[in-house]
Amino acid sequence: MPQRLSNKFPQTKSSGPRPSKSTSKRQKIQDDVVPSITTPSKTNTLRSSQVHEDEDEECLRQFDLTSKFGPCTGMTRMERWTRAEEMGLSPPSSVKDILLRLDGGSSLQHDLWHDRV
Repeated sequence: MPQRLSNKFPQTKSSGPRPSKSTSKRQKIQDDVVPSITTPSKTNTLRSSQVHEDEDEECLRQFDLTSKFGPCTGMTRMERWTRAEEMGLSPPSSVKDILLRLDGGSSLQHDLWHDRV
């Protein structure tokens, strides 16, 4: 006669109450939420500056990808913007504003393909 599998692996009783999975998940969620509620200004500042940087980077990327303003390899974005302005191609003034706001050592000064081509 076949033996029952439960007889091969007997269960042992634990000595104390064991927290349920839902309780531990709930506690983890509360731990994650509480710090963000207590320090919203720092978090919001970081998020807004990141969004602003992403928008600037996207604007500069679109400038690089627009062939109307001529080739962009071998020169900085400001040099390309100035050349396009001198040629009467009306480059977006927002690009110049972004570039003037950046410090000289920023990687955003260079075109999309700088050090890649």
